[in-house]
Amino acid sequence: MRIKEYRKSKRLSQAEVAEILKVSQSTIYLWESGKGKINEEQLRSLALLFGCTVNDLNGINPNKLTGNFIVDNFPKIFSLDLFTTVGEFSYPISPKEFENVFNSIDPYNNSEKNRWLHVETLDNKYLIINPNYLINIEMVDDDAEAAPPFENEEIYNQLLDVDDLEIYSSEPNNEDTNSYDGNLIKSEVIHILKELSEDQKSFMSDDFKVITNEGSERGMLLWDDNWYKLLNLSGDIGGFFMASEGVEDGRTIFINQKHIVLIEVPKAKLKRFQALDILEK
Repeated sequence: MRIKEYRKSKRLSQAEVAEILKVSQSTIYLWESGKGKINEEQLRSLALLFGCTVNDLNGINPNKLTGNFIVDNFPKIFSLDLFTTVGEFSYPISPKEFENVFNSIDPYNNSEKNRWLHVETLDNKYLIINPNYLINIEMVDDDAEAAPPFENEEIYNQLLDVDDLEIYSSEPNNEDTNSYDGNLIKSEVIHILKELSEDQKSFMSDDFKVITNEGSERGMLLWDDNWYKLLNLSGDIGGFFMASEGVEDGRTIFINQKHIVLIEVPKAKLKRFQALDILEK
């Protein structure tokens, strides 16, 4: 078991982990020393807390498994490294997204040039990439190189509703999805919020970010039908994209698509807009 290793990587004490999982500190000690029994629900809670899989905690390499083993959500994580004219960007992606990216950029399969590349990451980002500013793309599995950190998707969903930390002072309800312990999710959300700057908190819930060929970054409000326009950036790269309408100053902003290198959109927010749109129809 690699519980101690992952606990230290999160800079958590045994007492802190014990408090989050509602067990005694001696129980955590016994788990880490291999002398205590741990059930499946506790293992899943630890995996959620540490941002890893159950297999990771058990020290199992899914690629070497034989027989009827249950592999957790993502048996392999890939690092998507984008080397652009304005710098390098790195994101964790799933095996499924690896295939999507590979098929999108494979010169033998891809006859459409100068088209936006759309990628979903595991760290709550929906990427819209201008290939004209890509020097090269590398996708490295986590056996060769550690992938960038990410949280369970439910954590990002919870962050959408966070206005302040006070809402997490109450007892957890029983309606949390994925059968995860609600108190664990809320404790992890609090931990993340304490680590984030105000700008980062805003991006996690409300904004999308546009990076231009001059290397500048600009945050835009993700509201009204901006989400729909972003999803439909799929054709030839050209013309102008209406990025945002100002709330306070009444400005409407247009961005020249040819100067956009990369757009980062909070994936959980985007999916929520899509769900609401389906319900309205």
